Amino acid sequence: MPLLEEAAQGAIAKAGLVVTDIDAVVVNTVTGIAVPSLDALLFNRMPFRPDTERLPIFGFGCGGGVAGLSRAARIAESMPGANVLFLTVDLCTLCLRLEDQSLAMFISAALFGDGAAAVVLRKGATQTTDGARNNGAVARVAATGEHLWPGTEHIMGWDIKHDGFGIVISPQIPTLVDRKLAPALDGFLTKHGLTLADFDGFLIHPGGRKVLEMAQAVLGVSDGDVVHSWQVLRDYGNMSAGTALFVLEQAIRSGARGRHLFSAFGPGFSAYFAVLDL
Repeated sequence: MPLLEEAAQGAIAKAGLVVTDIDAVVVNTVTGIAVPSLDALLFNRMPFRPDTERLPIFGFGCGGGVAGLSRAARIAESMPGANVLFLTVDLCTLCLRLEDQSLAMFISAALFGDGAAAVVLRKGATQTTDGARNNGAVARVAATGEHLWPGTEHIMGWDIKHDGFGIVISPQIPTLVDRKLAPALDGFLTKHGLTLADFDGFLIHPGGRKVLEMAQAVLGVSDGDVVHSWQVLRDYGNMSAGTALFVLEQAIRSGARGRHLFSAFGPGFSAYFAVLDL
């Protein structure tokens, strides 16, 4: 909860708002199992208005940064002028089980880390508490989409054991991305009248070295085209859902501009896409 609260406070402050300006909160997680849910617990730590709408999301895994942002954007689109706070937090180190000496456990312990991220979304300008109009958006969500491949539920997920989260992570993931990503992405782009040539950059969730390399091969892009993904993987590892938003933040900080493809993969097995104009 302290990590979630820190991320929320940071995003609200950067948006030039205060907590009571938030009209809806969407919280995504794959490790924060709690009833009341994390959003309700957060409301007891921060002074949100009692009538603020809440939506807890669980189970998207690594895809939750893009999938959750997409759903929060849809909520914002349906509430013109409202401020929607999207939060995602995962503590992947919770899956460390010392009794498990499997290769999957070793890989997950080496690859995964803990992280939280937050984004404020709104449709149009926002009226803040001091009466100012805030037009300082750093990105626009232009389109969203996703694709689930049937019969792949065994590839990634949790297997709840007596001593905690049992990681399920298959070596088939890079192969699946190699064989199946292109048709799914083509369908998304065609639906929105786009081609890969329309993008100025690519913000790919760095699920791991092999997954990122395979995604690059499918997209036909170089390391330089996904430099922000590689940098986040190097500096932080895979923090599950929040990682994609770390990549987005890195791109914004570096001064990236133009249309970007924002994508991630998660249990299901699924791919999630968004078109962002920075």
